[in-house]
Amino acid sequence: MEPSSPRSSRCRPRPAFVVDPDRCQTAPFVVTIEQNGRNRGTERVKQMLILRCKARSRPHHIGVFGRAGPLRISAAFPGAMTAVSWHPMKAIVVTDQAAGMAGMKLIERPGPQAAINDVVVAVHASGFVPTELSWPSTWTDRLDQDRTPTIPGHELAGVVTALGYGTTGLSLGQRVFGLSDWYRDGTLAEYVAVEARNLAALPGDVDFTVGASLPISGLTAWQGLFDHGRLRAGQSVLAHGAAGSVGSMVVQLARLSGAYVIGTGRSADRQKALDLGANEFVDLENDVLEDVGQVDLVFDLIGAEIGKRSALLVRAGGALVSIVGPVEARPVDGLAIDFVVEANRAQLGEIVERVRDGRIRTNIGTVSALDDAVAALSSKERRTGKTIVRIRP
Repeated sequence: MEPSSPRSSRCRPRPAFVVDPDRCQTAPFVVTIEQNGRNRGTERVKQMLILRCKARSRPHHIGVFGRAGPLRISAAFPGAMTAVSWHPMKAIVVTDQAAGMAGMKLIERPGPQAAINDVVVAVHASGFVPTELSWPSTWTDRLDQDRTPTIPGHELAGVVTALGYGTTGLSLGQRVFGLSDWYRDGTLAEYVAVEARNLAALPGDVDFTVGASLPISGLTAWQGLFDHGRLRAGQSVLAHGAAGSVGSMVVQLARLSGAYVIGTGRSADRQKALDLGANEFVDLENDVLEDVGQVDLVFDLIGAEIGKRSALLVRAGGALVSIVGPVEARPVDGLAIDFVVEANRAQLGEIVERVRDGRIRTNIGTVSALDDAVAALSSKERRTGKTIVRIRP
């Protein structure tokens, strides 16, 4: 089928996302169609012939084979086409903050569209942090307005399926992993729209499940140790929660940098923390924390009374770094820093390279399919590693 002449229709152009040029897509689509200035609604399409729009200023048209025969949709920018979404996708949503995990539901909803500088990713695996249901950004937007129903989850690994206008640095079909925006719908879904700069290339020899386990844990550890803690070789680190998903990364990255690492946790975590590389382990239920003496850096994942006691262990010129909120007690002669992890493509690349060559290993706990995820995420059992939802087999 030949594309229609742009002069033969008065379709109103609409900005949308870039798709593969000169490629016949055989998977079914749902397309939004405007014809003669009116919205014709949606049409399920079995085959779409996609041609690159070469004009810089005029809309071109793309041939579509629908149930009713050839249809036209307009493209507004070079290489772009109008709003196209896949089949209604499966996604986990939350609507009631008070309900917590019990309020999670698996539903079908329209797939996302890529905004400027976005990509749409077909999610293969998603990480989940249970505490995110208590984060304000899960429930409201940046203007503090309700944004429910919300799709939770912010860690992903998958394949780029669409590019937003102006997006650079990534390509269609590329394997990626990274961190989605806190204030946008998340990754516990078959598709997600993400700013391209928040993603990094996922090497072909790294499994999607592994990729999805790295962004929050790896970036939090990296930024806390090196960006905020300014850790150097030969220094000492007190790593709380050393056997958890973040703490295990803290232990491994600190040891790789040449630091002496003292891990903490429950008695059941001792061997795991030592296997990950901790030089010592403090059982917070039975040992005396203060017996470790002074350290250069405390990485606090616990807060409360443990955080207060830990501040007294920071030697002059050292730092207490926390991700559990404002620090309640400060070192006598050192820094106290609390931070929120940020997406960083270069750091993701550094982390995944260390996974590839075996210098660090992931700490994956429960892995469940999307259809079983609500039950798995709602489990009351203690989590011993990162929870991963496998969206695609």
